[in-house]
Amino acid sequence: MKKLLASDFDRTFYIDEKDIKNNIKYVNLFRENNNIFLIATGRSYSSFKEVLNKFNFNYDYLILDHGSLIMDSKDNILYKYILDKNLLNKLIPYLNLDNVINYYYCTPQEKTKELNNKEITKIYIKYSNKEEKGKVINTIKETFKNELNIYYLSNNAIEITSSNVNKKKAIYKVLDIVKIDKQNVYTIGDGQSDIEMIKEFNGYTMVNGIKELKEYSIKELNSVSELLKELI
Repeated sequence: MKKLLASDFDRTFYIDEKDIKNNIKYVNLFRENNNIFLIATGRSYSSFKEVLNKFNFNYDYLILDHGSLIMDSKDNILYKYILDKNLLNKLIPYLNLDNVINYYYCTPQEKTKELNNKEITKIYIKYSNKEEKGKVINTIKETFKNELNIYYLSNNAIEITSSNVNKKKAIYKVLDIVKIDKQNVYTIGDGQSDIEMIKEFNGYTMVNGIKELKEYSIKELNSVSELLKELI
């Protein structure tokens, strides 16, 4: 029976160089058996490509920007969800960008500090301290209610996308293409943006994953290769 595995990237598929090389080995075996492998990550296209150029591994589909962008293995855009320009213009004054360590807007192709009518899929912001980050998050939640997803990263950073996207919804869009039944879909991750896909499908969690994620997972694993061995 044809299977699909969707793996988060950072701290899941890519922990260190030794781990990713071992994962790549088993991904190749998995795909040789006519299965589908996709990466589902919060990274932008440009950020993911930096790592891909270093390790050069094969995959069938990419889910990027927490589900805002889907691409095939040839970099063709299959789906993109662009943040509404009116919503962006309303949001930006609340982000306090003049007093942050770093920020950028993600488009389907690049990271940029200028809007200039570009198609924005995600916003990244790194604040100087936890207190400032907390103030902004609380304000966004109060002002925009359920319009936005806020993802908490390390080092006082956050990422913002539309609430209309997540990894689970993006996987369903891929399933419409590959025609694989839900019961043959497997997911693995470690963090906040993986919750929906772990709950929805046959979900596994990394041992280094957050507590909330582990509540919904079938099993905790040390590496993606452990799961691939079970599925091959």
